[in-house]
Amino acid sequence: MKARIISALIYLFLLPSISLAQGSGHGIEVRLTSQKLIEIEPGKIVTGSYLVSNKMGREIELLESLDLPTVPEGWQSIIAYERLIKLGVNEQKVRLVTFMVPRNCPTGKYEITYSLTDQRRAEIKATETFFVVVLPVVKIDAIVENKPEVVIAGEKYEVCLRLVNKGNSMTSMRLEAKGSPDYQVVVDPNVTILKAGSSKLINLFVATDAELRSRTNHVLEINAQAEAQEYGVVSVKRTVLSEIKTKKVSKWSIPVRGV
Repeated sequence: MKARIISALIYLFLLPSISLAQGSGHGIEVRLTSQKLIEIEPGKIVTGSYLVSNKMGREIELLESLDLPTVPEGWQSIIAYERLIKLGVNEQKVRLVTFMVPRNCPTGKYEITYSLTDQRRAEIKATETFFVVVLPVVKIDAIVENKPEVVIAGEKYEVCLRLVNKGNSMTSMRLEAKGSPDYQVVVDPNVTILKAGSSKLINLFVATDAELRSRTNHVLEINAQAEAQEYGVVSVKRTVLSEIKTKKVSKWSIPVRGV
């Protein structure tokens, strides 16, 4: 008899938590009807869908919400959330969630949580999650920041190139340069590693021909290539044009033959 009384008291003590669990599981049902795992590139729009069912035995008004990752910043809902939806007894509705992945989002797996809360009884709620896998993207850019318009034959000239990692992961890059005419070109540095969103200034030094007889144009072709063969060849090319002028020879420096 004493054991029965103790069991009854334990049951009464646990009753509120049991009721809450049942209400959360059976009163409101939400089921993901799109993919559980979505792979996508940064800067793209994701759409998911849920089937919401009312099993409460009464009309209900639900507060709908969507929890997006807070890191990194920039996850943006396309549709406004924190909104109310009404469901009659045994009624079902399909709900869509649409949001944008940040353009600079690092590679990784991110959790998205959709929630529904009963406005009459806030303790009754239902949640469902899915995951977004942000794929690595290799994207580079090269900006010519400084170059000479005119160079005197025999002098060295310098070109400043800013290399930019516009992808979402750390990338190793290699630079090569070749000119026409084929002057010596030194690239410093010719290999560099850049974090996502970062940039670095690259210096190119070109030696010209002191024996140049006539004015010419020097065309410098610069090729920057990301060393990420698993994504194919990712490269960017830039062309720099500079005019090479011959040295002026003073008439007084011309020797005069004796008579």
